[in-house]
Amino acid sequence: MSYVISPSGRCDAHAPATSPRPFHRYLLKRADNTKLLQVLEQMREEVQPAWTMSIVAPGRAQALVREHLAIIDTP
Repeated sequence: MSYVISPSGRCDAHAPATSPRPFHRYLLKRADNTKLLQVLEQMREEVQPAWTMSIVAPGRAQALVREHLAIIDTP
């Protein structure tokens, strides 16, 4: 499951998306830490291959959905 950030800045867990990046960028921007955002964007290219391989591990996709929904449901 991917998440789309609407123009109003809300996260839509039901909208189709081709990348998890909008969801993660949204969280980082909400943290209001420009330096953290820059560092994580630079690291993204390095960790992408490992992330891609981990997603196919048995049960991992379901766990990711639960983890992301828990973040969204947190006040």
